[in-house]
Amino acid sequence: MSEVHLKIAGYNAVFEHAVDGSWRGTVPDLPAILTSGPTLDEVKANMQEAIGLWLENAKRS
Repeated sequence: MSEVHLKIAGYNAVFEHAVDGSWRGTVPDLPAILTSGPTLDEVKANMQEAIGLWLENAKRS
């Protein structure tokens, strides 16, 4: 499994390429964020949305 490290919305995100060809992404600094999908581009887009939703929810709490 290979890893790609990128900044998404100012956060360090880790993307892992699985043996089956799929991708998954996490943000170590934001608990409960996990995205997955068939391509890195799709997972990056999902990650952007997930971070936005996480931050929006954190503001309400």
